[in-house]
Amino acid sequence: MAKRPASASKRKAGKAKPLSLRTRVQHDVDRALAAAGIPAAIDADGWRWMQNPSGNGLIGVVAVLGERGDLTLRAVAPIMPLPKAPGALLRLLKKIAALNYDVVGHGRLAIDSRTVWSVAAQHVSDIGPDDVAACIFDCLWLAQATSPKGSGRITSAASKR
Repeated sequence: MAKRPASASKRKAGKAKPLSLRTRVQHDVDRALAAAGIPAAIDADGWRWMQNPSGNGLIGVVAVLGERGDLTLRAVAPIMPLPKAPGALLRLLKKIAALNYDVVGHGRLAIDSRTVWSVAAQHVSDIGPDDVAACIFDCLWLAQATSPKGSGRITSAASKR
């Protein structure tokens, strides 16, 4: 009995395993950054680090703990350190609250114990590739627009009172 040719005995390639929602959005993030010409480095946790005029911006897809453990796309960029003087801190917090009222888009201003941040976050299940780019660039735009190195909107307004 004759052997079958090798090509006849090969199995057909199975369907590719579909990408997880997290991986799909991470690919959308990488495409958006590449399209804008922004070089990015990926750390061990999957965060995309990039440079912007006001410092290091951080972009990534993270799991949000809660009832359903939804995935959220979160872009953050540092703006400035918090002032140490209580009066200056109060003026800054009032200015941040006023600016957040008027900000259009995904971005918002936020603080932690040491820094003022531009933050944009959106549930991954609600977004498409175009929304990924909008989320990233809303965050970076807000960081640039409010940075002391940019227009100085936060610090100049907070220090005039």
